[in-house]
Amino acid sequence: MSNNGNELQKRQRRGPTSCKTFKKKASEAKSIQFDEMSRPIGGCVKDFKSYIGALARVNVDINIDDWKKVPQGLKNTIWEDVKKEFNLGDYKKKELVLKVVGM
Repeated sequence: MSNNGNELQKRQRRGPTSCKTFKKKASEAKSIQFDEMSRPIGGCVKDFKSYIGALARVNVDINIDDWKKVPQGLKNTIWEDVKKEFNLGDYKKKELVLKVVGM
């Protein structure tokens, strides 16, 4: 900072967290499988977890302390976003994926 007051430099702050590497076409969706314990497995697990975390941070109000209190419409929006980025196989995975988001 300058002492003369003419030049004020703003301190650079962190911006919102997002997964900028995603937002691909549906044909480029990454494939995710789940093991017998319903845990995601495969080479895209790190990206999958990062994406889900970013979705939760951006979409869910920080004051909501219980996933059960999140409106169903918001949960459906998150599910649709996850389906656009990842090929999950079947629609039975919705409850499982939304449970992971709520952790």
